[in-house]
Amino acid sequence: MRTAIVFLAGFQATALLAGSVGVSLGAARKACTVISLPHWKPAPIPPPAYDWSYVLLTLPALSDWDFRQFDGGILVGLLARGKAFQPEPRYYSPDKYAVSLPSGKVQKVTESEWASAEPYAIVRDSKLPRGPELSPKSPLILDGETYRPRGPKWPEGSGTLDVARVSLDGQFRALNSWDGEEGGGGDLSFPGGGHNEGTYYVDIYDVARKGLVLALRGHFQGTPVSNLFHKSTWISSRFYLFPLNEEANRFVLCDMKRVSSASTGEHK
Repeated sequence: MRTAIVFLAGFQATALLAGSVGVSLGAARKACTVISLPHWKPAPIPPPAYDWSYVLLTLPALSDWDFRQFDGGILVGLLARGKAFQPEPRYYSPDKYAVSLPSGKVQKVTESEWASAEPYAIVRDSKLPRGPELSPKSPLILDGETYRPRGPKWPEGSGTLDVARVSLDGQFRALNSWDGEEGGGGDLSFPGGGHNEGTYYVDIYDVARKGLVLALRGHFQGTPVSNLFHKSTWISSRFYLFPLNEEANRFVLCDMKRVSSASTGEHK
């Protein structure tokens, strides 16, 4: 089966609290952009509540992005939840931003501009039955297609939850794998706990093309890779996001409408 592969290769993003996460952008610059936002101002969370910095570092259990439609890019906000995994109530950071693509230019938007914009769906569905973790290098079978991890290990500590991310319309599948060492990990781990260092891999397949169309990789140090996989998300079916820190203000944003055919390779 033939594939179109976009290779990535040159950007280093540093998380202030939880180490550093790198990503390389080469031929994929037309599709993917590294976004750097100012640090989020705390949301006005009524007591009793967790400290705002703790809320951010346990994303998405207690906090998450909110994305909305914007001509030429996307709007982004950040919210805290009153209780973990419960949609309401929501407490928003006063900061809201418009991100222009593919330049990555960031500017603040007003509350009225934010309120009038149509929301995007946040999609973290693997489309896999909940079950035990996949053993290293074992193949993944999804809708009859067989996939093998580019790294030697699938995500750990979440069963099959974070192995894959499937877009809202089912057209794109992002598969996660890694190598290295994770001494802490898990959604609620303290940042930097234990030794966390290695390489992550994200391979995005197009179901219609039956092949690989986008490949991300990067080095992580200090930040548990399980947190990165857990926070990664599709924004409806158009955008894919991979976080570059746990403070939610640095991430790679890929616009799938900008993915173009490149050299082909073999998908096994």
